[in-house]
Amino acid sequence: MTIKNGFLGMLIALGFMWMKGEKKKHWSVPDEPSDVPFVFPYQPAPAFKFPVFIAEPVDKEPEVVHTEKMQMRSYPLQYLGPNKDTITPEFYYFQYNKHLDYQDDVKTKVSYERASPLTMVIQVDTSAFVPYTSAAFEDLVYKTHPVYVFSKGLKPVFIGISYSFLFILEAKDPSGQWKPIEFKFHPCGTGDVGMLIFPGEIGITVVTVYSGPFKTKMRLRMDSEPLNIYSNEFEGSIELSQFKNELGL
Repeated sequence: MTIKNGFLGMLIALGFMWMKGEKKKHWSVPDEPSDVPFVFPYQPAPAFKFPVFIAEPVDKEPEVVHTEKMQMRSYPLQYLGPNKDTITPEFYYFQYNKHLDYQDDVKTKVSYERASPLTMVIQVDTSAFVPYTSAAFEDLVYKTHPVYVFSKGLKPVFIGISYSFLFILEAKDPSGQWKPIEFKFHPCGTGDVGMLIFPGEIGITVVTVYSGPFKTKMRLRMDSEPLNIYSNEFEGSIELSQFKNELGL
């Protein structure tokens, strides 16, 4: 009995010595771009807060979108990098080799994990409006809300493909059920690569502001396994016909 107690005491003492040594370690993420890939362990993500996102200026007044059909939408990357108090187009930190080349190959040796409610947060800032011009319709300027993706994991997280986030906008229908009012835009070709967000970083995209007679709750959804990730809920208004997917996509 005495020998057993002595052995347990030794294990506890070794555990305390290991924890004490770990506290002395300091892992940091460089502030400037670097060609050297991050290695595990990564710096834990700090507490997030909304930055001020200043979008590129436009020469037209942004308009809310009124439509009677479910829309095909993508969520293109606006920014991906360190979380700053103010983020402008001039401070576009995205690094191709770091954020897109995610495969576990000889070149990068980057280890990443799936997106989950434990590794990322999606927040729509409805207090701010951002003008957005689609590459397909350059003569139209939409009113949008900024969407912030915060990493809170210890490793890089897979968040999208080909410079786009994998989001779908949902709304509550008249029965209170969450239903999509958009369908995803699927890029063509075989050259699509994954997009990663690293610990302590923030990603930014925008969500369209719709108008219509039906006022409801809305949220963004990102499909993942085993659990989907959802944004905060926010107020919106749409046409009821936006719930109908006429193309079956």
